[in-house]
Amino acid sequence: MSVALTSFYDDIRARARLEPAAPAIIDAQDSRIWSYVDLLHQIDRCGGFFATHGATPSQPVMSLLSNSTEAFIAFLASLDRGQGFAPFAPDATADEVARWASLVKPSLCLVCETTEDAVLDALREADVPTIAATLDGSFGWLGSDGPTGAPPLSPARLYLTTSGSTGEPRALVIDGDRLWSSGMAFCGVHDFLDGDARFFNILPMSYLGGLFNLGLIPLAAGGSVVIAPAFSGRSFLSFWQDVERYDVNVLWLVPTIVRGLLSIAQRTRRHEAVPGAQDVRACLIGTAPLDLATKEKFETLFDIPVLENYGLSETTFLTSETLKTRGLRQEGSVGSVLPYVELDFAATQADEPAAQGDTSLAQVRSKTPFMFLGYLNGDGTLDSELDDSGFLATGDLGEATRDDLLVIGGRLRDIIKKGGYLVPLREIETLAERHPAVEEAIAVGLAHDFYGESYNLLLRFADASEGDGAIDNFGAWLRGNLVRYKWPEAIAAVTEIPRTSSGKVRKHQLAEQLASGAA
Repeated sequence: MSVALTSFYDDIRARARLEPAAPAIIDAQDSRIWSYVDLLHQIDRCGGFFATHGATPSQPVMSLLSNSTEAFIAFLASLDRGQGFAPFAPDATADEVARWASLVKPSLCLVCETTEDAVLDALREADVPTIAATLDGSFGWLGSDGPTGAPPLSPARLYLTTSGSTGEPRALVIDGDRLWSSGMAFCGVHDFLDGDARFFNILPMSYLGGLFNLGLIPLAAGGSVVIAPAFSGRSFLSFWQDVERYDVNVLWLVPTIVRGLLSIAQRTRRHEAVPGAQDVRACLIGTAPLDLATKEKFETLFDIPVLENYGLSETTFLTSETLKTRGLRQEGSVGSVLPYVELDFAATQADEPAAQGDTSLAQVRSKTPFMFLGYLNGDGTLDSELDDSGFLATGDLGEATRDDLLVIGGRLRDIIKKGGYLVPLREIETLAERHPAVEEAIAVGLAHDFYGESYNLLLRFADASEGDGAIDNFGAWLRGNLVRYKWPEAIAAVTEIPRTSSGKVRKHQLAEQLASGAA
C-alpha cells in the first residue's frame, strides 16, 4: 500500500480554517485551552523568532525545556518553517549537553529557569546562544509578533539522541513531513482516533513518545492533547483524577506506568470506582513490550482495551493492535503489520547466542514510506544504514503468524528500553570506562518487574584489590555524569569476564549468572 506524504504546514492551516475554535492543546499547568487558531498564531510567532536567530534544517534549535506548551509549540514551529529541532533531556548533565551540542551544532538553545548553571556554562563554552523561555503560557520571550509563516523552502529535520556501536552519542535525523505523514497514516488505522479524541501527554518531550505519540498523532487526528509534566512517581496519585478532570478519552502509556497503576489499584481497590476510566476509548502502548498477562489484567481491572504497537524511531510504527484484532493476540505479539509497511525476516550470523531472546527466530527487517534520513556523524554527514532494497535491520528477532501478527522473541542489538526510555548499554560502558579506576565495564540487561527492562553494571577495576569503597566512589561519580533514568540497578566488581574464542564478552552468560545470583 502506497501512502502519499502530506505537509504539516498545509494541514495545520486547513484545520485552523475548518475548525478555528476547536481545542488543540489544554495546558494542565493552568487549564488554559488553546484553539487551533491560537496554536497556529504561536507557531507563526515562534517560527519567525527562530528564523531571525539562524535556525535551519542543518542548524537546529536545541531545546532543554521540560514538558510544556512552549516545548511543544517550539517543535511544531520548526516543522512548520522547515527548520531543525534537537530536543534533549532537561535534566541531562553538563557533559552530556556539551557533547550533544558539539554534534548537532545548534543555532540556539532554549533553556528555562531550572536549567543548572553548569549546563549554561557548558553551552557558553560551546558558543551556543541561549534563550530563556518562561514556561507560563505567555510566550513573552518571543517579543513582538513577526511575519506570518511562509511555506517552508526545505523539509524540517528532527534530531533525536541515540548511540552507535562505539557508544558515543549520535543523532537520529527524521524528516518532519514524513513524521507528520506517519501520524496521519496511523490515525487512519484506528477508527477511535477522530476529532473528538483527547490524549494525555505525560511522556518526555525530549523523545518521540512526547513529541510524536502524544503530540503529532493527536493533532493528526484533528483532536486535542492535554500537556502535563512528564510522569513521575507523584503522578500516580492524581492520574485518574486528571483523566476525568480534562475529559481525556485516549491514553498512551509505557509499561512502567501500566504496572504502577495496576499495583496501586490492587493495593487500594480504587479500580472499583476509577474516575474517568469509563470514558477512555483505548490505552495504546508503544515504547516497550508488555506481557500478555499484564495487558489482560489492566483490561479487566479498568475495562479499557489495551492496544500494543511496535516500531523504531527510525521507522515509526510498524505494527499495531486494533479494537478489531486484539482478540488474536498471543504472548510476544505486538499487533498486525500496518498496511503501508513491508517486513521480511533475515537469518542472523551471530557467532554466539543473542543477549536476549530465542536465537531460532530471524531478524526483523522493515521498510516504510516514513523512514528516517539517517544517523548524523560528527562531520555533518548522514549514514542511512538501509540496504539496497530500502530495508532497515531492526535488531529485533521475530516471526509473523498466519494472522499477520508480528511476534517478537528477543533482541540482537544491545539496547534496552527502561520504562519506555531507550538506554544503549554500550554508551553506559563507554562512560564508565572513562573513570580512572575502571579497566573495563560491562552493562548487562535484565528483566525488571517495574521498568520492563533494566541493567546491572559490572566493573573490572585496574587494581583487582579495590573493594566496596571503590564501588561507592564510582557510583557517586556516575550519578554526577549520567542522567537519572539511565542509572543501573546495581554496580558490582568482577575479576573475570567470560568471553568467546574471538574475545567478545558473553553477555548472555553473565545475564544467566546474574539471574541465578552467581555473578
